[in-house]
Parts: sequence; C-alpha cells; structure tokens
Amino acid sequence: FSQSETRNKIENVIHLKPQNYDVIILGTSRANNHFVSELFEKEGLKTFNYGMSGSHLFETSLLLKVMIANKFHTKCF
Repeated sequence: FSQSETRNKIENVIHLKPQNYDVIILGTSRANNHFVSELFEKEGLKTFNYGMSGSHLFETSLLLKVMIANKFHTKCF
C-alpha cells in the first residue's frame, strides 16, 4: 500500500511531503460535496478538501493524525 501510486485522498496524505494549507476541509460526503475549494482559493487561501463519501468520525480523526504526523501545517481545519 505504501509503495502504490496515489489513487485516493488517503494515499495522497500518506505519500505527500509536508504541506502548507490555509484551509483543510475534513469530514463526510457533506464536507466533500458542499465545501467548494475554489471559492476559498478565490479569496487567496490555499485549500484542499479531504472530505470523503462514506467516511466516519474515526476515519476523519485518523486522517487528521496522519496529516499531523506527516507535518501538514494549516491555519484552519
């Protein structure tokens, strides 16, 4: 898994070098479908939406822990 090509958002977090974002969106399909990253970026905020359809709170929590372990920096979650 750690050697495979990036196919989804979780693998993206695992494989990326440390990132700096102004806004990181985490959550379920509601976060994925209803927060539009481009609207934040138009305001000059580097944004990525890591919302995932079908995810649960424990998966979102784990994704956040992996981001912190991989030195992701952000002003707002």
